[in-house]
Parts: sequence; structure tokens; C-alpha cells
Amino acid sequence: MVNFLKTAALVAAFTSMTTAAYAEDSHGSNMGWTGEIEASAVFKSGNSSDTALGFAGILTYSAEGSKYSASGFYDTDRYGAAYKMDFNLSHHSFITVGAMYENNEYGAFYERIIANAAFGYALISGEDTHWALEAGPAVLWVKHSNHYDSHYPHASEYARQFTGFFGSHFETNVSDEVSLSNKTEFFWGKYLTIENKTALKFKLSSHANVKIGFDVMYDEDAAHGRKNTDTVLRAGFSYSF
Repeated sequence: MVNFLKTAALVAAFTSMTTAAYAEDSHGSNMGWTGEIEASAVFKSGNSSDTALGFAGILTYSAEGSKYSASGFYDTDRYGAAYKMDFNLSHHSFITVGAMYENNEYGAFYERIIANAAFGYALISGEDTHWALEAGPAVLWVKHSNHYDSHYPHASEYARQFTGFFGSHFETNVSDEVSLSNKTEFFWGKYLTIENKTALKFKLSSHANVKIGFDVMYDEDAAHGRKNTDTVLRAGFSYSF
């Protein structure tokens, strides 16, 4: 099961970061393909304090009553992928199912796989602002090390944890040239995991943007000798289609 989820997530990352270049432009329509690819300087603090070049991409297909998204990211010691499906129940409510894989060589964990399902409700669903909340169950598989240590013999094995999940996804157009987004996710069970990702995007043209992002990641179940909190500051360019 763990290997299947890992393979599926990596395929999603490859799809989002390669197919993006060939996707049909669908600005002005709620149906069809949309996406974004970006390259940025990445400044890390916490368990790692280096500077790197990072890449990310997301590819979304919207159909009547449903939406499918594949995303991926990569920098020198961190990479991951995610796949998400949303199915509308009404104008405001929906069901969402997703899976995510992340490898983080110098983070609070070494590998993590997440699978979750949730009920979602859009509190605001306007032309300029969208805010949706999601809640449901989740399963986490976490590996704290990629090598065996006799002092921590289980650190190189996947530990499974059943948790509750709560997510908040907010996007708004501050002006015609500036947009703001925030994605916050909580996983609470035996341990608490929180990810908060905020981004500002400044439009240079109909497709090109300057993008600045700041991520805060907290993991109560950090590996032995690792810090619980990591932060990532990203500054670079993106291309939307």
C-alpha cells in the first residue's frame, strides 16, 4: 500500500511538471486545463539553513461537477507530489479525496505519505475571492530515517498513524495585478502536524508572474535530534496558463 501510494504520487508529480508545457490555455473558462509552473530561489530555516533553486508545478482539469489536480515540487534536498480529486455535491459543498508523498532529507522526517478524504464547504465562492474549509479522516505513514540505527531500530520503518484532518484554502485578488493565497492543513491524532503556506503573486503579463511564498511546517513527531519547525521562503517567477 505504501509503495503504491508513493508511486502514484511520483507519477502525479511527473505529470504536473511535464504535461504543463503542453496543456491547453483555458483562461476565461471554468472548464478544461489550467496550471502553473514556477522556478524560485528557496531560503530554508529550521532543520536546514541552506539556499537552493526550486521548481514546482500544478496541473488542474476542471469538468462539470468535478476537479482533478496533480502537483509536484523539487529542490536540492526536498521533493514531493500530490494528487487531489474534488466532486461537487452542491454549489458550495463537495467531497475531496487526496494523496501526497514527500521526501525531506534534512527535515523533521525523512519520508511521509498522506491519504485523506474530506467533506468540504465553500464559505466564499465569488469571482475575486474563494475560501473553502475541509474536514475528514486521514492516514499518515512516516519514516524518520533512511538507514538503520540500533539505538532507534524502528526509525527506518514506516509508522502508521490515523488522524483527523482539517484544511483551509483561501484565494483572493487584491487588485487586477496582485493575488494572495493561503493553504493551511492540520493533521491531529497521536501527534500534531501543521502546514501553512502563503503566497503573493504579482502579474507581469497575462501569463508571467513574480511569486513570493512563505511556508511554515510543524511536526510534533520530529525525528530524534531534529527540530519540530521548518520554514521556507520562496521568491521567483511563475507562468500561468
